[in-house]
Amino acid sequence: AVVSTQSTGRSDHYRNQIGDGYAAYVGGLKKQVTDAHIILHDGNSVGTMPHALIQMFDGNVIEACKAYRDIFSNDKLISLVDFNNDVIGDSIKLLNYFGKNLFGVRVDTSPNVSDKFFCNDEEYGVTPNLIKKLREELDKNNGKHVKIIVSSGFNYLKIKNFEKRGTPVDIYGVGASILKIGINFTGDCVKINGKEKAKFGRRYKEMTK
Repeated sequence: AVVSTQSTGRSDHYRNQIGDGYAAYVGGLKKQVTDAHIILHDGNSVGTMPHALIQMFDGNVIEACKAYRDIFSNDKLISLVDFNNDVIGDSIKLLNYFGKNLFGVRVDTSPNVSDKFFCNDEEYGVTPNLIKKLREELDKNNGKHVKIIVSSGFNYLKIKNFEKRGTPVDIYGVGASILKIGINFTGDCVKINGKEKAKFGRRYKEMTK
């Protein structure tokens, strides 16, 4: 079964998370991403590590996941795999290291970025072809147990297209598209301890007046 999660934590004022969570629950989305979202109902608060955690380990997804497990030892291990723009390569690294302990990988490639898999930038963002190849490589490397979670710009039409094309997605992360407000931004970490380091496609830029 395909599952959708309500991921609007950053798309509205933080004081509205309780109401937003309840509204999404009434609409059928029981899995949400902050504890505030589920205060008024019996849904589940689920989530994955932030890109900033991988940044703290200089892009090393394995070290980031080890740190995550040290703190959240009872949670299922779900890792972001788009930080270095090598979704398949980093997924296999994680699978080889964590094996059966790797519950899932989340692909959150920005719509204006082409993953390393596409040698000539044939496609941008999270695409059916990228996810199909990821599933193929995971299965070939004893990773049939690993769930694939996708996010970044998903709405009803994009999900419908993925399903129509038989894309092997286990969970869709849906955010701003389920809200009627037009506030959609990210507060990315792009520099740490004076060193520029960010998710692929993001960079530090001096502000000018």
